[in-house]
Amino acid sequence: MRNSLVYLAIFLAVVCLASAASLAVTHGVADPLIQQYKAEQRAAALNRALPAADTYEDVTEEYSEYLEDPAFADIDEITRAYEGGNPIGYVFTVSATGYEARIALMVGASRDEITAVRILDQAETPGLGARIAEEEFQGQFSGLSAREQIATVADGGQIDALTGATESTLAVIAGAEQARLLYEKIREEG
Repeated sequence: MRNSLVYLAIFLAVVCLASAASLAVTHGVADPLIQQYKAEQRAAALNRALPAADTYEDVTEEYSEYLEDPAFADIDEITRAYEGGNPIGYVFTVSATGYEARIALMVGASRDEITAVRILDQAETPGLGARIAEEEFQGQFSGLSAREQIATVADGGQIDALTGATESTLAVIAGAEQARLLYEKIREEG
């Protein structure tokens, strides 16, 4: 009886070690592929947010003092966009609070306009708030003045709110407005 318990314990220890080794090898193989995929997705999102650019540079550290301001609390990352080596604008990565969860978006701004708002990730209610990811909604932001407040039509702005998804709509607008204000501040002080 005692020997069988010892053998069982050894067998379970070997199985646990084999499982741990298998997971470590799988992680070692998969992690570089996952990182490459994330980098490709980020590059594609940057290109959708500011399509005229050919290169991008993360300048979050350069503007870190701005990000300490509560007015820019949802801005996670600032990327400068270049065309032919000349700076042409910025892309702001924002995490706004939606109805269900955080909404990750990118806001592109160049010269005096918002070039695009692109939803990167969202978990809003399917059929309602999730419609923020549709081109019909996102397309409303392209071409807006970077010098005028972004707001819903009901509030005197240019964005049609999604029916049944007011909180999701307002979250995207709030995130885009934070990015617009920071862009304006960078341009004034830069």
